[in-house]
Amino acid sequence: MSNRERLLQELEAKGRRLHGELYLPVAEARSLIERCLAMDLAVSAVELFEWQGEERAPVLLVSDDFSLIDDADWRRYQERCAAAARAVLAQVAAGPQVYVNVVLLERSRWKAAPPGF
Repeated sequence: MSNRERLLQELEAKGRRLHGELYLPVAEARSLIERCLAMDLAVSAVELFEWQGEERAPVLLVSDDFSLIDDADWRRYQERCAAAARAVLAQVAAGPQVYVNVVLLERSRWKAAPPGF
């Protein structure tokens, strides 16, 4: 099992699932960033959603995709993505209806991906 799969499995009970995607409360998403660095993962995107009943609506003004960050060094790429994710999540007031979908990237996938995959 990969680090990405292991981490997502650990977080399963803390979030909500819809259409195969895991959505986490804001506080969990914030702590996830540091765990990703420790597990050699990068946060390549952060998407915020407001839950309305059993459905979700995107909060577009604070969602961001970091996959276009260009760096030839994996560790620097991870750190730059983490800094960008922290900045996005710092703008968000945690609330019971606000959830975050975090896209995680493994080093092996990063090497294989073309710029801006």
